[in-house]
Amino acid sequence: NRLLSITLSLVEKDLFTRDIRLMKKMVGRPKIKANLDEMKEVFLNLIMNATQAMPTGGELKITTFVDRNNKVKVEIADTGVGIPRKNLNRIFDPFFTTKAAGEGTGLGLTIVQKIVERHGGKVNQRSCKNSKNKTCSNHQSVKNNYISKIERVQKVESNIKKQRGKKVWR
Repeated sequence: NRLLSITLSLVEKDLFTRDIRLMKKMVGRPKIKANLDEMKEVFLNLIMNATQAMPTGGELKITTFVDRNNKVKVEIADTGVGIPRKNLNRIFDPFFTTKAAGEGTGLGLTIVQKIVERHGGKVNQRSCKNSKNKTCSNHQSVKNNYISKIERVQKVESNIKKQRGKKVWR
């Protein structure tokens, strides 16, 4: 959550000038084993994609939590224009972009996916095309599988500390 907050501080001014309201719900202090610079790049790419999808303003909602399987989840949702359903299966392809020529390289989500997968996680995308009478929410979620491994190590370390100075019979 702290790294995500640091990343958000880099774009707060841009959110304000674009009339984008930021809503954060960061539950707990989940710990993951990850390269901080790479994860900052993941968050920055996802946040920038979301803000660029809202040219006339909107709402950016960022939620973090640990799911019932002890996996850390980060959800980034926006009320932007959405991605047409026909393009959803291509968004992680290198150089694929839905933006106008010169506005994007088509590498952001490719990089996001590679980094997250290298850390044992998964990126999911859910989108709808916005229409006048429909509320649209575009979700990108990052799920990291390292939390359960870290928790197991912490539990073992905790048990070792408790048992120091005591005879342990097997």
